Amino acid sequence: MSPQELDVVYKTDKGFIAWLMNQETNPDVRNILQEANLSFSDFYKVDTEQDITDETNIEYSGKVVASGPGYVVVEQTSMDTDGKPTKFYQLKTKDNKDVPQEILKVSELPEGGLFTNLEKAIQAQKKLEELVPSDETFEFDGVELSYGNKVQDKKTKEFYIVLSNPNTVKKYNNLLVIKEKDIKKYNVKQAIRKAEKLNPGEFIKRFIEEEINAGSAKLPKNVSKLRVDEATAIIPHQKGRGTNFADDPEIGRRQLDYAIKNLTPEELNQIEVEVTKNEDAGTDFGSFKYQDKAKNPFINRVRAPYNIKLVLPKALADKINAELEKIDLPILDNGTLGYIPNNQVVLFDKDGQTINPLSITADQVSDLFNVYTTKDQAASDIQQNFAVQYTIMNAIAEKMGDADTIKLSLEDIGGVNFLATAGKRDFN
Repeated sequence: MSPQELDVVYKTDKGFIAWLMNQETNPDVRNILQEANLSFSDFYKVDTEQDITDETNIEYSGKVVASGPGYVVVEQTSMDTDGKPTKFYQLKTKDNKDVPQEILKVSELPEGGLFTNLEKAIQAQKKLEELVPSDETFEFDGVELSYGNKVQDKKTKEFYIVLSNPNTVKKYNNLLVIKEKDIKKYNVKQAIRKAEKLNPGEFIKRFIEEEINAGSAKLPKNVSKLRVDEATAIIPHQKGRGTNFADDPEIGRRQLDYAIKNLTPEELNQIEVEVTKNEDAGTDFGSFKYQDKAKNPFINRVRAPYNIKLVLPKALADKINAELEKIDLPILDNGTLGYIPNNQVVLFDKDGQTINPLSITADQVSDLFNVYTTKDQAASDIQQNFAVQYTIMNAIAEKMGDADTIKLSLEDIGGVNFLATAGKRDFN
């Protein structure tokens, strides 16, 4: 049914509103409304988050557009890099907490539980309800646990993820755990089959709650910190990196800056995005350290899921190379400008708990980022930047599927405003 036909039905059929109210989860109807730049609220009053969730004491950061026993989909609005409002959808627990990353991994859902497509967000929420029916706490061997908790083997110091919930513990009288390093290899059903089964008494003898060395240690004054735009700042290309003949990193930064400042918006939109999956994605490189600064125990560097390379097509590369030679800079290395960062840092609070960048607070930013504005503004900027990064990663994952490599356009990944991200990576 076309938007025009839908409008005719609306004007002539007295039962249309009643019918439309039952179509809020119908993807075909949603698509028709979106094509016509309409929403359900244009026809009738849409339930607020309190109406949908029946939890009047919970305040969400946006409008709840889908809800189940354990999880909700929250509609968020932010500004893209061009300053235009854009909507995205985030999975949250019913009590307004971030869905643990471990749960998202085993459920094969995107980073941060973030979607740009409402229907896919709703499908993911229903998938979570089916695969992870309860995030309530339960007691096993006298320890309070919940699905997705991280625990540590006393002897090996390896971390494990709890895969049981109150219903399964009550039914089978055991606890399922799987090594954290293995969890990304499997979906939920596979992980459960691979998990270790612990009988009563075995858990308390072998495991302890997660230990983090960082503790509440006071950070040194010269500690390494990240830029507020860490999630979106393009990483300049360095020719020969990792060899004895690597260029000075400053050359790559100057090449990137020059190209961005001297190409038109139309030319910038021609930049090609070459994506390759990293086989060793998630490898932990330890605490973050920048040059001669002290290590930061609250930031870990990890191998990114993708190598996202930005390349100028030959005609544009030739144009920029001719100009670079005039200012005594080396020409581009096969047209390569730089790389889009993606999930390369893990942030921790002073209690050793992982911080979801989409929910970072003003009180947490100072230990992790160089802040030159108010803490509240910095926290908001960080949240927005990571939302952009996750949106790019989700677009890549959707288009890439099972392939190991793919070539995309900037439009394919939602567009990137390089004018807002170029510049020196000046950790202070």
